[in-house]
Amino acid sequence: MSGTEVVEIRPPSAVACSRRLLSAIRSESLPALRRELDRAQQVLNSPLPPAGWSSLAEEQIELLDAIVERMRTSLDRCDPCAKAEVFLLSHL
Repeated sequence: MSGTEVVEIRPPSAVACSRRLLSAIRSESLPALRRELDRAQQVLNSPLPPAGWSSLAEEQIELLDAIVERMRTSLDRCDPCAKAEVFLLSHL
């Protein structure tokens, strides 16, 4: 008899999004950065699991939301990403 394993599929976390954003920033590729900002926005727009989420995970999502918003504003104004965003992403 073969066993069946149940695997829970979760959306990417704020930490995973921050790592991908940092990688895109370091690559100095504007298309890659925009793609990762879009991907992070999808994570931010997805419904949060109702139970079992720690307050840390909620705070990480809130921080990622603020960072993504600031980065989008910077890109729209053709300003480079500030050191503050990079610092916050690296500590998320």
